[in-house]
Amino acid sequence: IESMVERLAARMKEEPEHLEGWIRLANAYGVLGKREQARAAWAEAAKRAPSRLDVQLDYAGALIQGRDDLAKNLPAEFPEAVKRIRTLDPENPLGLFYAGVVARAEGRPDEAKALWEKVLALTPEGSPERQQLQREIDALGKQAN
Repeated sequence: IESMVERLAARMKEEPEHLEGWIRLANAYGVLGKREQARAAWAEAAKRAPSRLDVQLDYAGALIQGRDDLAKNLPAEFPEAVKRIRTLDPENPLGLFYAGVVARAEGRPDEAKALWEKVLALTPEGSPERQQLQREIDALGKQAN
């Protein structure tokens, strides 16, 4: 598998405009647990597909995957990626969530809460995601006090 991924990476150097190749490469690196290489491949895909919401969402996700302190320490590229997502679809639930992550990190807990409450309303009752999001919202209230 690694040699196939290496061949694909070499091919992308020869054909850098091939969007689907970048997406395949990013996904392959993700499966292999190579986060930095996956982030770089998603960045290339995002650059080539600025109007594709799915690509922009995957790029933003790759930027923060595996990072511990998102409350205060976001990758520099993340806010701009979120801005693109919100421009493409202002009501996309994942885009709203990511915008809340940015707002929290930038010291705007009220804005983060409002964004996350919109997402909470769209999240199924009793789901683990809903419970986690409610904990994040509750933690915002404690930060403000």
